[in-house]
Parts: sequence; structure tokens; C-alpha cells
Amino acid sequence: MTSVRPYCLIKMNKYYIVKMIRLSRNKIKFKNDFPALTPLSLENYEVQIKKNNGDLAAMLSLEIMEDQIFLMPKNPSVIQDAQVDRRLYPNPSRLVVKENNSFSNPFKLVMFRDSFTTELIPFMSEHFSKSIYVWDSRFNVDIIKREKPDVVIHELVERYLNVLLQDNPDEV
Repeated sequence: MTSVRPYCLIKMNKYYIVKMIRLSRNKIKFKNDFPALTPLSLENYEVQIKKNNGDLAAMLSLEIMEDQIFLMPKNPSVIQDAQVDRRLYPNPSRLVVKENNSFSNPFKLVMFRDSFTTELIPFMSEHFSKSIYVWDSRFNVDIIKREKPDVVIHELVERYLNVLLQDNPDEV
């Protein structure tokens, strides 16, 4: 039986597009094309567990407390907020842009996201010289053309899966 991941990595020209579907592991070439992008070691973090009421439970007015795991970095992060013209992006108040000036690789990330990504931003940003997190469930070709990222990720919660029914652009 082939192991699967809950996403698909599709290469369009020089960009990688992540779609939330199942695909066998052997078809994912991301590691081959970006060998410098390796996971951070858990040894770099202190694990803390706190009780929290999840957003779905709150939406359903349930008083269910869940264990939430926090990874607190043992060393200070070098990631900094970056300045951009927020008028060029949808939902400018929720736009997050990070820079990693100490990182020698030139890789740039554009991620179309929702609230799920909020907790991932500190970890994702460690791997890119610049990371742009756009709060938008739509795949915005204009942003990709303007930013010219090396990696594009399209992340969305299951309740917005209908967005994936839209055709991908022929070329970016």
C-alpha cells in the first residue's frame, strides 16, 4: 500500500502549487528541487501543552477544552516583519509578510491562506528569505505574477473546498 499525504504538489512552470487532495508520496518532487528546505529539528523547541477551546467547538457553542501544543523556540528568531504596499493585496489588514535576512537561500514563498496558517507562519518563514501570507481562498494569479515566488501554497479549510472546483489558470 502506498503512503499518502493530504495534499498534492503540482509544478506549473517554475512554481509549485499545493492543492488539498490525496496523492501518493512518490510523485512529490519538492524535496528534490529544494533540498535546502529541510524541517527544523524538534530539539530547537520547548514543547508546551495548554488547554484551549478550538474555533470549531466555539462555533458550535460547545465548551470542549482541547490540548493545544505550542513549540516555543529555544533561540530567538531572526524573522522580521517586512513592509509592502498592502493596497496590492486582498484583505490587507490580514496580510502577513516576513523576511529572513540571515538565511542564505533566495527562496520566496507566496501562500494563499486562512486562519489555519496563522500558527504555521513562524515555522514556514524560517525556510524562506521572504514569505507573503495572503488571507484569500482564491488562487490569485496577479499576485504570483507580481511577486515571482519560488513556491506557492494554496491552503484552505475543508468548508471552502468548493474554491478548488475553479479551473487553474493555464499558465502563471
